[in-house]
Amino acid sequence: MTDLGMTHFLTRNKYYLAVLMFKAVHGLVPQSISNNVLFNYEVSQRELRSFDNMNLYKMKPNCESFKHSLQYSGACVWNQLPLNVKEAETVNVFKKLYKDTCL
Repeated sequence: MTDLGMTHFLTRNKYYLAVLMFKAVHGLVPQSISNNVLFNYEVSQRELRSFDNMNLYKMKPNCESFKHSLQYSGACVWNQLPLNVKEAETVNVFKKLYKDTCL
C-alpha cells in the first residue's frame, strides 16, 4: 500500500478523527459536536504534573462500546498529539503539521 501512496485504513481513520477534533475544539463544527468536547481544566480543579491546557477530558468508559464514541476515542487521539500540532492556527496548518510529525 505504501508503494501506491496509500495509507492504511486505521492510520487514515486516526487522521480524520484528529482533524474532526481540531475543528470541534475551535468551534468549526455544529454545536452538537462541540458540546461533547470538554477540556481537563473544565472538569477538574486540581492541576497535576501531567496537566496541559490543551488536553481533553476523557470519561471513564463503563462499557466496551463507549470506547468507539467520539467523546472517548476523539479525546484519546487528541491527547496523544504533540503540543505544537494542537496549537495550529488553521485547519490547513494543522493537517500539514499532523502529516509532518505524526505520519
